[in-house]
Amino acid sequence: MKPKSAGDVFAKVFLVAFFAYAGCVLWYDLSHPEIWDRNPLHDPRIYLPIEAIVFPPLLFLLWRQSKQVRLLTERRKKLKEGYATLKHLSGDALLQRLKELHAESEAIDRLG
Repeated sequence: MKPKSAGDVFAKVFLVAFFAYAGCVLWYDLSHPEIWDRNPLHDPRIYLPIEAIVFPPLLFLLWRQSKQVRLLTERRKKLKEGYATLKHLSGDALLQRLKELHAESEAIDRLG
């Protein structure tokens, strides 16, 4: 298993911290309805419907992007394995397999 990069770790820590902070703010706002009319930034009647509209599509797009990255990673791994097996081929079989791998490489480049 490949070690996680610093960017991956930072992104995960940031997401956890962001949602923890957002949960605390929401808890505070729901616990103190007396400030709703004085401070519209702390009025959940305003921001909860907006969040309900924005977050589900955003989460879906993030999930789809992560799925796409996993698929491209798997295809690149298979392509690398395919190139490693070329040394066992010769003649027309080698040329045919090389053309197939080149076409797969171009397809991956178009997607990624």
